[in-house]
Amino acid sequence: MNSAVKVCTHQNAIPILHEIKHALLKLAENNQATTIDLSSLPMTSQDTEQLLSTLGKGEVNVTLTSAGESTFWETQFPGVWVTQHQPHFSSKQLTYIEICLFPSLLMAQQADITDGLNRLQEIMS
Repeated sequence: MNSAVKVCTHQNAIPILHEIKHALLKLAENNQATTIDLSSLPMTSQDTEQLLSTLGKGEVNVTLTSAGESTFWETQFPGVWVTQHQPHFSSKQLTYIEICLFPSLLMAQQADITDGLNRLQEIMS
């Protein structure tokens, strides 16, 4: 019996676990990131809960408040991140699985770095 079947009783979570496994292999071999938009898939809330429970939580948990509130956590599988975003303009929560070294929304953007450098230079003048 497939181990994913042993862990997941809701059948729609199993194909996502397989997709995550293949994406994690791409990340390990080619440093290729993958994003899975769970909000766009035909999953019940039980499917999503089962999937997130199976992925578990690792040591890193971050909350970002920009255009709503986003929570990021690395799962028990390094390189597999969960992002839940609650936009200000919608009551629907968006959920993504990112298979990457670090979620792109948490990385400093070049324009922000330049702005920060300019502000630091101003206060040091």
